[in-house]
Amino acid sequence: MNNLICSNEILLVDADRKRRARLEPALQQGGFNVTIVEQHKIAFQCLKKGHFALLLLCLNLTGAESQRFLEAIHEQHPFLPVILILARRHRRLITEALSRGIYDFFITPVEAETVAARASEIIEKERLHLRRGQIVDQIRSLLSELNQLNQPSLLLNQPASLQDEIEQAKALKCGAILLDLDSRQVTVNHQPVHLTPSAFDYLTTLMRHSPLPVSYETLVRESQGYNLARFEAKEMARWHIHELRTALETDTNTPRHIITVRDLGYLLIS
Repeated sequence: MNNLICSNEILLVDADRKRRARLEPALQQGGFNVTIVEQHKIAFQCLKKGHFALLLLCLNLTGAESQRFLEAIHEQHPFLPVILILARRHRRLITEALSRGIYDFFITPVEAETVAARASEIIEKERLHLRRGQIVDQIRSLLSELNQLNQPSLLLNQPASLQDEIEQAKALKCGAILLDLDSRQVTVNHQPVHLTPSAFDYLTTLMRHSPLPVSYETLVRESQGYNLARFEAKEMARWHIHELRTALETDTNTPRHIITVRDLGYLLIS
């Protein structure tokens, strides 16, 4: 994951020659190296060989083909930021893409500079997140070393208190579920649980509101930044809740942690 964030490479997948001619220089002016492929199948080969900071995906496939392609990207590269460009507004595909963790989407026509600016914002956000995690790890290591010195003149109680404050600020806890905001790791009963970035954000929102219920609209807005109507928000949230239940619940048919609140949203309980 670190290699992806540190990379300055963008993979542009687009069969439209004219659009590629506009997007490539705009991305290059933003300081990125751009690898261009026309066919979606070749994109997978490129992703296997190189480390890309972002995938810029222009879809001209049918709805079913696009959904299968997005599912494959999500499964094989869950931490790769993706921006989607569509030739027309395909409601079901957009909902599916966002539920799969796509960072953003545009409907053509769209200015190349707008796409390049958004790509830069997303990559910078990921880099800042990585750097914050590195700094916290360094602080924890230094505090541990300081405590081990065991010298009264260093006022060891103070570093211990500081360390407790750092741990509390960077973590959320609900029963057996512990969420580390800096490392973006989740444990249940001290056992690590793998979540995609979007699912992690949904769990963060649920934990911050717990023990109160969260509406579909609030859940999507705080987790992904989209203001949607209730029906659309419900459809989008459903995918992530399914993923969370699969990861956290012993029996997804009778969930004990993530409870559906009828006609409202979801509730996380310990």
